[in-house]
Amino acid sequence: MLDSPKEKKIRSSLDDVIDEYKKHVDRSLVRETAQLAPEQRIERFELMMSTVFELQKAGRSRRGHPS
Repeated sequence: MLDSPKEKKIRSSLDDVIDEYKKHVDRSLVRETAQLAPEQRIERFELMMSTVFELQKAGRSRRGHPS
């Protein structure tokens, strides 16, 4: 039996969790990234990871740990 439009849909606790996460997601960035070619996504990822590794290295150096 199909639900009529006037019937209230049953929500699960998972729906509440998803709604909470949605509040903190910039969907414009998701749409922008989805429009990129796979190669462009990989390039962005590699650039981001390069920055992450540089920051980790700087943090280790600052704390006196070897690279």
